[in-house]
Amino acid sequence: MNAREFPEAEEGGFVDGIFNYCDRWCERCTMTTRCRQFAMSSVMDAVDGLEGEFPESDEESDGGDAAEFWKIFDEAGEPENEAWQGVEQDLCLEDGEESEEFHRRKDELEDNRKHPCSVESMRYLDLAHDWMERLRIELEKREILVPIEKENPRRSIHEDERIERLRDAFDVVSWYHMQIYVKLQRALESRRTEAETPPEYQVDDNGDPFPSDADGSAKVAVVGIDRSLAAWSLLREGLPDQSEDIFQILVCLDGVRRLVEREFPKARQFQRPGFDE
Repeated sequence: MNAREFPEAEEGGFVDGIFNYCDRWCERCTMTTRCRQFAMSSVMDAVDGLEGEFPESDEESDGGDAAEFWKIFDEAGEPENEAWQGVEQDLCLEDGEESEEFHRRKDELEDNRKHPCSVESMRYLDLAHDWMERLRIELEKREILVPIEKENPRRSIHEDERIERLRDAFDVVSWYHMQIYVKLQRALESRRTEAETPPEYQVDDNGDPFPSDADGSAKVAVVGIDRSLAAWSLLREGLPDQSEDIFQILVCLDGVRRLVEREFPKARQFQRPGFDE
């Protein structure tokens, strides 16, 4: 699809706020033609001469499209802290000294990092990252991974369906292994902020409560966890010699899932604009 062509958008089909609770994986997204942020980014890239391949809408795609890709994983079931980005500058005094509010917020964010959800999701991050780095050369030999120096802008499709599925599974665990931790940091920070916000500021002009950003952020983490569990299961099945190591990773990630569901019991019911409506 050309960067300037968004047929659904021309019909007023942009979904408000759809990008607030997505996983930022535009190349695998079935909703790009309804995302205002993607449209703006695409146009800017085209202006800068960076126009390339873009995901197709469901109506235009074939059997190998994004919807088919996600069907497999949805049916099975030291990163930057998002919550801290931009906070440090806002809370510093003009002369560069750190304000009392700065220290309070910094302590709160440090508490978030000590939360069991943070600790366990970071442990999963480390386990997943170490496994992928340790197996990278071996997986390249098995053609499950394409050597970095041979990668093309357009994704190559392997003629062996088994290899192709393992590539997809590796892509999924690679994409989400850091994002789960980051989204949980945002969920924890949003929950704290919501608890401190007076009730009158938590409703709209009609008196209806605003959606909980904490639950929305946790929902994104849960989606990433579910898809990663399915992907790791495929990798374990396809790489029997790695069965024990992958089992340990699965146990850790399932523990993260249980923690998130306990801490954010309404997360799964959160309706993400566009995706869950």
